[in-house]
Amino acid sequence: GDQLEDDDETLEDYLSCECPEPLQKLLEVCRNRCVLFDNKTKKESKKAEQLQKLLELVEAVVEENSSQPYTHVSFEEMKEDTDSLRDDTQQEISKLKEQMYKAHEEQITSITETVAPELRETIERLEQQLAEEQASRKKAEEIAVAAQQRSVDEICKLREELRPTSRSSCTLM
Repeated sequence: GDQLEDDDETLEDYLSCECPEPLQKLLEVCRNRCVLFDNKTKKESKKAEQLQKLLELVEAVVEENSSQPYTHVSFEEMKEDTDSLRDDTQQEISKLKEQMYKAHEEQITSITETVAPELRETIERLEQQLAEEQASRKKAEEIAVAAQQRSVDEICKLREELRPTSRSSCTLM
């Protein structure tokens, strides 16, 4: 009752529009007898009114069933209906789980199909960059070695020019 009140909705509105099928079946078995409770109320008068409605309903059921709160027949009917509702609910839960699993798998497949090509492209681009950098480094090392050798050759040449009488070979490296 308090939830319906919070939503500005009446019991009749709820039962006609939003009521789950299992609850509808249970209400049918109970001949649409129900009492709403506002569990949040602090008003003693409202609590007393709700209790009075419940007691009146219980008395009506007892009277209807020849001074018994329920008959064996009504118990068996209710038991069959609740068992049937339980089975239906379990089947619905199983179907929902299966649908959720399939949807999850489809999402994973979709994400994988979307990301995999981009990932491959990125890997290829990075491999190409690495190869280019390695080639650049090798070329720079070759240029440095050649420059160093030219320097050594130049130093040797200058030494030989400074000491023309000495014919020693020059080795700096």
